[in-house]
Amino acid sequence: MIETLTDLFNRRIDYLRISITDQCNLKCIYCMPEKGLKPFDRSEILTSDEIIRIVRIACKYGVRKVRLTGGEPLMRGDIIPLISGIKQTGIQDLSITTNGQRLAGMAMALKKAGVDRVNISLDTLIADRYRDMTRGGDIHRVWEAVSEAERAGLSPVKLTQRLTGDEAARLHQATRDVLGRWLARLRMERAGGFPEKVTAFREDFAVHGRYRQPCPRCGAPVQRIVHAENETNYCPRCQTGGQILSDRSLARLLKQDWPHTLEELEQKPGFGLRKAARARSGTRA
Repeated sequence: MIETLTDLFNRRIDYLRISITDQCNLKCIYCMPEKGLKPFDRSEILTSDEIIRIVRIACKYGVRKVRLTGGEPLMRGDIIPLISGIKQTGIQDLSITTNGQRLAGMAMALKKAGVDRVNISLDTLIADRYRDMTRGGDIHRVWEAVSEAERAGLSPVKLTQRLTGDEAARLHQATRDVLGRWLARLRMERAGGFPEKVTAFREDFAVHGRYRQPCPRCGAPVQRIVHAENETNYCPRCQTGGQILSDRSLARLLKQDWPHTLEELEQKPGFGLRKAARARSGTRA
């Protein structure tokens, strides 16, 4: 039996965060002085062998998720073999927090080495403001990094940011523009008539497919979360890192039977997995 780590409130600890370098290719105004900081001596930085040994020991105590941070972790020269070594310890979920400046050219190599997903730090959506806040960062590299990460299968990609008022207004306008283009397309299809039977369940509207059907990207059964009177479909593998979002009413009713992860859901076919599996295999009930 695996001996697990717990905190003072008896909560299980299964997540380890490791800073693998103090180097960074940006000088964000809230993080670093303009002249930079004195780097650590190499003797003060954990070697790859030391990091892998720490992770291997942590695995024996129930740790299953590791996140690599910095500094900027992609500045570390041996990052690829380090990731391969960590993954070979048996860690189930390996992620990286990055500013995205180097990610586009490394995404595929990171995926092949064993990275499951990335967290891209992004403080603003406005290019000039991003450049000022990071003292020279290129936001276009970040957007390229997002695209390459998605293409490499580093999903879900999470952007850490807080929207300001003007950024929220830009997002609102972008949403209106997209909806406007869709309305124009639908009207064209109807030859000027009113588009009928148009819902979020239309195939080309659904980003991750229909509820309980396999996600068109990864095949996991699409789930649904209810917020008051609103419903949202989501893919637990592509969007939430394998977590099943808690539906409060159902969670209260089912208690310990409520699945919290995709793995638990796969063990409980009564929650809709059988239907998705049939759809993937092309069989009929």
